[in-house]
Amino acid sequence: MSDRHALVHYGTQRHNWTNRHNLTDTFADRDGQYVDVRKSRAPGIHFGVMDADSGGGVIFRVGDVTLNNAVALDWDRYDWPVTDRGVSPNGKRISDALASRILDDVIAANPEQAAELGDNRHRILA
Repeated sequence: MSDRHALVHYGTQRHNWTNRHNLTDTFADRDGQYVDVRKSRAPGIHFGVMDADSGGGVIFRVGDVTLNNAVALDWDRYDWPVTDRGVSPNGKRISDALASRILDDVIAANPEQAAELGDNRHRILA
């Protein structure tokens, strides 16, 4: 299967950013109600994504590691089709190639977490 990894939705940055270190199974929706995270069955890396206040999305977690510095999802840089951008409440499956590029960006933005984040590299097959 080519889409072994997942972007997992954790609501909006506005409602969840200050509590991002505690988000595991639930997040606050737009009404402030806590709802369950819809975890992906993808066997690879799960990237936690919030809808950014400025539009688009930000990656704030890789697996169980909460990032010190969030990374914007740059759909243009990742050559993602315009008609398939964004992360639905059910998440989005992604390829090894895209997971590798995102992981590189995350490590570059969080060099102090490089060792911990780099442990995910073995989960990428391509």
